[in-house]
Amino acid sequence: MTDAIHVSADGDGDAHAIIATERLDLILLSAEEVLAYADVRPGVDLLGSQPFANPYGFFVDDIGPLRHRIPQLLANPKVNPWLVHVIVERSSRTAIGIANFHDSPDENGVVEIGYRIAPPKRRQGFARETTIGMFRWALHDSRVTTFRASISPGNVASRHLVETLGLTEVGLQEDPEDGPEIIYEISAAEFAARFT
Repeated sequence: MTDAIHVSADGDGDAHAIIATERLDLILLSAEEVLAYADVRPGVDLLGSQPFANPYGFFVDDIGPLRHRIPQLLANPKVNPWLVHVIVERSSRTAIGIANFHDSPDENGVVEIGYRIAPPKRRQGFARETTIGMFRWALHDSRVTTFRASISPGNVASRHLVETLGLTEVGLQEDPEDGPEIIYEISAAEFAARFT
C-alpha cells in the first residue's frame, strides 16, 4: 500500500490536505472548518458543503472529538494538521469515519491516534488502513518517536487491530469520559521498519 499526501493550500498550508491510501482519502478539515462547529446547533451538517457525501451523519448530532479539538485550535491553530481527518471511501466519495491525533507530538515525541468507523463499514480493513496511513504521514515529522492508542478493555476489535500493527500494551489509564483504557505503543522506528 502506497500513501501519498496531496495539499490544496490556503495560506496556512493545511486546508484540504489529503492522505491518500489504497482505498481512502483522509481529508483534513481546516482550522476554520473545525472552529465553525463551535457555533452550530445540533442537526446542521457542516460537512454538507464538502465534495463527498455524509450519510452516516458525522458531526451532525454529536461533535465527537471536536469538543476537544476546538479549544486546542483556539489556543494554537498551527496544531491543526495533526487533528481531524474525515475518512472518505474514494470509490463512493462517502465519509465512512473520522480519525485524528489527539495533539501534535508531546515533549517525548508521542502522538496518540483516535478513529471511528461507521458501523456498516466496520470489519472491512478501513480502520487498519486509516491507522497505517496516519502513522506513515506522521513519520514526516522528526519529533515523532512513539505512536500510541488508548483502548477500552472491552473493545476487542480495536485491541486486535493495534496488536496486529505491532503496538504492545504498556499500561492502563482512567479516561474521565471513557473510563478505563489500555495504553498501547510502538516506536516510530519499529513502525517504519514494518510498514514503509
